[in-house]
Amino acid sequence: MDPLRQRRSVWLTPWWLGSGLVAAVMLVGLVTLAPSPAGADEFRVQLLIQSAQVDADAYRDGFQLAVDQSPDVSHPAGVEGGDHLGAMDVVILVATDSGTGAFPDVGSSFPPIVVVEGESDFVLEMVQTVSTTGSFLIGVSDSDDLVNIVTPDSFVVGSSDIDELLDERNFTATFETVYGRTPSAAATRGYLAGRLVDLAIEATERDPSDRDTMAQALGDLLNPSPGSGVAQPEPEGVSDVRPEQSDVGPGEADSSSEPLSVPMLILTGATIVVVLLGGLILRRFTG
Repeated sequence: MDPLRQRRSVWLTPWWLGSGLVAAVMLVGLVTLAPSPAGADEFRVQLLIQSAQVDADAYRDGFQLAVDQSPDVSHPAGVEGGDHLGAMDVVILVATDSGTGAFPDVGSSFPPIVVVEGESDFVLEMVQTVSTTGSFLIGVSDSDDLVNIVTPDSFVVGSSDIDELLDERNFTATFETVYGRTPSAAATRGYLAGRLVDLAIEATERDPSDRDTMAQALGDLLNPSPGSGVAQPEPEGVSDVRPEQSDVGPGEADSSSEPLSVPMLILTGATIVVVLLGGLILRRFTG
């Protein structure tokens, strides 16, 4: 047999066809099994509301308006992304104490961000509780008994200190248009809390476990701000000695165990194909 024809017959053997098909199937499978980017851009926020002291429905309406006003930049144009804050999808968990002062449906493990609304004693208690969980607490108060709290894991502020956030997106007029009523004090605090979450997450560039950046960004709304060298008031009973925390926040996956990205999977699949074809070419000219 002609050696050239023999080599061509080797090149066209079913083994080559089978290998090519296997490589193609592997490539398609790798891309198909790749994680959805949207799933990695979602975080949870827990609202804890003392319903005996606060109009919980009004507070939630105000918070939801802040959510609705937050630009959705985490999805392509025309793709419905649901609720979002700080360029991330957000799942809002709401718990009220039903006038009992307790939250039986909320365990000891909190999502990355906790928003509290209630009396000063309740807020101070939650500041201390949340400081041991690795979460970040946000609160807005109208009480004269509660000073601003700016710590690495908490930001509680008087509504009058951040009222400029109400004008940025025309809060009052928009609330009246959406809900058909004038916003109450509870609705205003809920809105401001939502705006604070929005600003905090945006500053972290989609990393809700980055408490230091959130504290810095929100503290910059006040004067003085964290990092300015001016001490911030510390609530009584709140220790600034916190247990060592993992870099991974509650409910967050360790980045070291995250699946490969889609581009990396495609590159891996392409490498497999190149290696297989390279082996076949070598076999053709050495066979």
